[in-house]
Amino acid sequence: MDPQSLIRNIPDFPIPGIIFKDFGPVFANGDAVKILVQKLKEKITVKPTKIILLEARGYLLGSILAHELGCGFVLVRKPGKLPGETFSTNFDLEYKKGEGFEMQKGLLTPDDVVIIHDDVLATGGTAKAAIDLVLMAGVKPENVSLCFLSEMEELKGSDKLKGYDHFSLYQV
Repeated sequence: MDPQSLIRNIPDFPIPGIIFKDFGPVFANGDAVKILVQKLKEKITVKPTKIILLEARGYLLGSILAHELGCGFVLVRKPGKLPGETFSTNFDLEYKKGEGFEMQKGLLTPDDVVIIHDDVLATGGTAKAAIDLVLMAGVKPENVSLCFLSEMEELKGSDKLKGYDHFSLYQV
């Protein structure tokens, strides 16, 4: 079974001109989930202390991945969704400008080795915002890497991640 074959392209969602990568059928298939988590584990070359999960689809496999790797995880959410003090940053999506992310303070240390996880690397805006948040928390740049289920190469999101180890399982 190839989990990539289950990814659906939904044209003109959430706005005209965008092709949404729908992972719903992938996540609904237990065998596909197992295969994806195993593939992610095989490609990871560091021993992370935390996985940084990006709202919302990064939570789905990222929490399973953290469990499998024996490390904790930290949520990155839209503004106003986390209690207490937070780090915050803004970014643009391929279809929307002025989005924001927050992460709770006190969950990361300078000694942490983190992997930022999300489902899709598109323009790189959300990934770069997550990098900014973990750097604000004091994590050393050399201890930051990223993993994605898929990458939309034509949007050149990897260009924003220069200097950081990163991979995607699939090019879509």
